[in-house]
Amino acid sequence: MKQQRIYNIFLLLILLIAFLLRTTNLGSIPKGLQSDEASFLINSTSIMETSKDEDGKFLPLYLNSLIDSKPALYSYLQIPFIKMFGVTTSASRLPSALIGVLSVYLFYSLVLLVFNNKRIALVGALMLAVSPWHIMNSRATQEVILSFALIIANFIAGHTLFYNKFSKKYFVLFFATALLAMYTYHAAKVVLVLFYFGLAFLALFDKTKTKLEKKSLLKLSAVIFISFLITAQAALTRFSAIGLLNDDLPKALIFDYSTNSTGSTPLLAIRAFYNKPIMYFKYFLETYLAHFDLNYLFTTGGATRRFNVPFHGLLYMFELVLIPLGLFSLIKKYPKLLVPGLLLLLVSPIPAALTTEEIPSSIRAFTILIPLTIATALGFEWLLDNLNKKVKYFFIPVAFIILTWSVAFFVQQLFIIMPIKNTIYRSRSYEVVSEKIAQIQDQYETIQFTSDLREMYIYLWQQNLISIDEIQSNPLARYNHNYNLGKYYFNQSNCEFTGVKSNSLLIAPYSCAVSLTKQYREIGTANFDDGTPGFILLTN
Repeated sequence: MKQQRIYNIFLLLILLIAFLLRTTNLGSIPKGLQSDEASFLINSTSIMETSKDEDGKFLPLYLNSLIDSKPALYSYLQIPFIKMFGVTTSASRLPSALIGVLSVYLFYSLVLLVFNNKRIALVGALMLAVSPWHIMNSRATQEVILSFALIIANFIAGHTLFYNKFSKKYFVLFFATALLAMYTYHAAKVVLVLFYFGLAFLALFDKTKTKLEKKSLLKLSAVIFISFLITAQAALTRFSAIGLLNDDLPKALIFDYSTNSTGSTPLLAIRAFYNKPIMYFKYFLETYLAHFDLNYLFTTGGATRRFNVPFHGLLYMFELVLIPLGLFSLIKKYPKLLVPGLLLLLVSPIPAALTTEEIPSSIRAFTILIPLTIATALGFEWLLDNLNKKVKYFFIPVAFIILTWSVAFFVQQLFIIMPIKNTIYRSRSYEVVSEKIAQIQDQYETIQFTSDLREMYIYLWQQNLISIDEIQSNPLARYNHNYNLGKYYFNQSNCEFTGVKSNSLLIAPYSCAVSLTKQYREIGTANFDDGTPGFILLTN
């Protein structure tokens, strides 16, 4: 009983650490309400006030967003917090932060269930609680953290159903978490389908598996497939927008190599060497393997810049030692768990590799954090088990110092350096320029924007310059090449204004300054927090 209380105290301390790292200065760190976050916020407020989203749809399941549709669930989760704390950045991010803390507890429960070892479960929970990768995704309005928690809950239910007798409660939980995880985030569809189908397929050839176990995996796979079918339509729409097959680079390479080979290589060989299946597969493999790159994991953090912490990777440097030890321990001590662990590790980057945006991605490959964190915990456990007593007494305080320094350095980079260095990736200049517009907009008859600043209307709404009624009365206007909301005119042409009226305030990205200052008079700039100009303000 005494030992159990100690474990419970450690778990509570870990959850407290997780809570503090995810909620402290939540409204200002990361600095800048990124456009996806702003889109959720305006829809939450619109649904809360009118029961309709910004496009006038009554209690929608999906939001049209800025470019393509996305699940509306997160906007509904925001509503209670917005009612309590107002239409603020911190209120909009609080659901993610709390779900992040919940996922730490769920992860502890999963590891304890699978390994039946409280020390491994506590170390795993601690590593997830202080994980830079997990913290950054918990501190922003991001569907992936909700999907992540649901996937862990799904694994808990799936493990229980597989190793125990049929339970109606866990079956309902398994189906509900699979369905919601897939509905919440498209990457979950690929990960869950490939993971469970992979387990079922491998079990068919595994002589150590009983008929009952094989049937259980087939049943779980069937539930996953049904969940996929229910949510597939939205995923296909998203894939049509950013899917790998829409990238023209492989086609360009086929044309280039074929042209250079013509006259020197037989036509049959050219077609055999340079064709779509080969080129797209090589392109897929390149983007897939990028998610196992050590620079991506330990130094750069990948191409999803808005979630990157300066001079810090997605994982801590000491995990570079613990993860291989954890994999070795998995092979030696837990061979039955090796296949599920490796399978999840291998399928997690596939959703990111099937797309063309932000490669390598720290969002679409987020579930890879589950096996990597487990491997870290197993690596630490292996060291404790295999070091002699004298070395162990030295190792524990050294490990504590390394962990403390590593977390402290990450906190320094997150809270002090990131608000200065990384706001360029978080739509911060939209906030700054909308504040400037609010101060001077009464002096001008019209305010005009160029270069596809379609998300700007949300920041103008935040400054009470555009009402939700105006936005709802012009549904999907942001998809048009030219449109206006009251006195605010938007033009998607690059660095070009059309039909400029007298006494107009003109807003353009600062990259347009050279050409536009030849035609119009500059009156100021909107700068990022490091002083870099983001927008230029002009008038005629």
